[in-house]
Amino acid sequence: LRSKCDAALLGSQPSFLLEKWINPWATDFFNLVYFSYVLSLPVVAVWLYLFREKAVFRRVMMGYLTLMLMGVASYLCMPAIGPGAFFANHYTHDLSGHAVSCGVEYIISNGRVAYDCFPSLHVGIPLLLCLYLRDYQRKMFVPALLYVLAMSLTVIYLRYHYLADVLAAYIYVPAAYWLNDLMLSHWPGERIISSAKADKKNIILTDSE
Repeated sequence: LRSKCDAALLGSQPSFLLEKWINPWATDFFNLVYFSYVLSLPVVAVWLYLFREKAVFRRVMMGYLTLMLMGVASYLCMPAIGPGAFFANHYTHDLSGHAVSCGVEYIISNGRVAYDCFPSLHVGIPLLLCLYLRDYQRKMFVPALLYVLAMSLTVIYLRYHYLADVLAAYIYVPAAYWLNDLMLSHWPGERIISSAKADKKNIILTDSE
């Protein structure tokens, strides 16, 4: 179904259209972009925990969890393999790179799930972070958005995802953003924390008077 959607949108498969651009250096670059996703999650979590308010840390981490659960539910309901496996016999160019690509491919092949296409969480998670950066760290929004665009191209170039999977991420992310805030607004712990902060602020104001 996703391959048919891609063909309807572009007249062919995006990974086929990109074959003329394949070269070892480009493959190395895109493999590094793809692997950076693995490092970005703990880096962002540590940065938020150490340098932002705990409420911000809680909101972003819960947002990640919400989107991941939505993604896993989709994987279970609509299992599919990527174009690299589905169209394996149709490609005329191998995604061969240098040592960097070999190392990344070895790690990815031993850690990935076979049916994890729809939506692309490699695109979704960085895109969700963009929405939170828009709220808390606007100067980082544009660089983060450029990273999302690079990741969108990466997952197609490396034949992990269809264009439909990438476009689906742009739909899932706003839904997860809204759903996460809705759940947090009804979480008793959040109201308790907010009430405690308000009481503390009132005490400080009273003491200063």
